[in-house]
Amino acid sequence: MTLKPDQMKAVSTAKKALMEGQLTLWNLRLEAAVAAGDATSLLDRLGASVEDTINNCGCNVQCGAAMEAAGGLVSNPVRG
Repeated sequence: MTLKPDQMKAVSTAKKALMEGQLTLWNLRLEAAVAAGDATSLLDRLGASVEDTINNCGCNVQCGAAMEAAGGLVSNPVRG
């Protein structure tokens, strides 16, 4: 596959924006855990990768078994 220089620039710019957004979310989660005094969440987040993946149920599959919401986890209406 051959990309033109403008296409390569567009792809790299898009990836950079995506990674910056993911890093922002990661930092906000750290700050929220500190503000809440939640040491468990803080330690969990410190050990998590910056890539934002859904793995709330621990199955290591991005299945969306539970979704994060303000104040805790919310069950997925499809899975229960």
